[in-house]
Amino acid sequence: MDKNVIIYKNVIIGLNPQISPFTILGKPPLGKSEGELELFIGDNATIRSFTTIYAGNIIGCRFSTGQNVSIRENNKLAIMSVSGPPPYLNSRILSGIIPEYIPGASWK
Repeated sequence: MDKNVIIYKNVIIGLNPQISPFTILGKPPLGKSEGELELFIGDNATIRSFTTIYAGNIIGCRFSTGQNVSIRENNKLAIMSVSGPPPYLNSRILSGIIPEYIPGASWK
């Protein structure tokens, strides 16, 4: 993992991630403390530089971002790609079909 990646508390990342430098994972939204909300990212994720993914998201396997992407809290994202620059997903977006969430489960 690159030294320029910031990962906050309560972030679960699946197997085989590719996380580029200058990414922020699990940033708490305003009014929440670090670790209060979980960020779950499934297996084989590709997260490119200058991406910020806030805490409070559930993201399925094979998720991929472009550069300079911001994903706010309270989203449930299945297998999908978000390309930049600069997409911005706000709160409460449900995309695709997400199996019942089980902490530590692998969505294949």
